[in-house]
Amino acid sequence: MRSFPDSEKLSHMPASNFDDMVRAKIRAEMATQDLTQTEVARRLGWPLTTFNRRLRGHTPLAADHLRQIASALDVNVSDLGFALVTRDGGKGVRS
Repeated sequence: MRSFPDSEKLSHMPASNFDDMVRAKIRAEMATQDLTQTEVARRLGWPLTTFNRRLRGHTPLAADHLRQIASALDVNVSDLGFALVTRDGGKGVRS
């Protein structure tokens, strides 16, 4: 299994490297759960092409997309290497 930099190192990473890291974590989580892009896209309610373009980096992944993907994978956003501060002040909490 791949090892990923801790969040302290991620905060100093250029955006493109950080985005690549998040996408790699999404792919790794999909592999762990033996999920295809088709299945994740279905869970998201997105067309397969939309999910594929976001996963390949052709379309940006916004914070809201990461929340949705984390929910579809049944993980916290922080498990994907991305901490979000929510209205209640928690980090990486799914809604």
